[in-house]
Amino acid sequence: MAEGNILIVDDNLNALTALELMLQDEFNLIKTIDNPIHIPAFMERNPFDVVLLDMNFTPAKKAEMKDSSGSKKHSR
Repeated sequence: MAEGNILIVDDNLNALTALELMLQDEFNLIKTIDNPIHIPAFMERNPFDVVLLDMNFTPAKKAEMKDSSGSKKHSR
């Protein structure tokens, strides 16, 4: 019987789809997002029991995360 809520965060859309299909019988609610910048908003709206987070994002996603955190970009 499915219980709990999971948030899956990955910039690979194929991985998101595969994980959602694989876990659909294990969780009541499955939310998927492709950018970690959206995690705080999702966490405010939904009580998640598990967050499955890809830690290897593309350079563009990493740059977006740094920009949103208030860190300044430095040029060489």
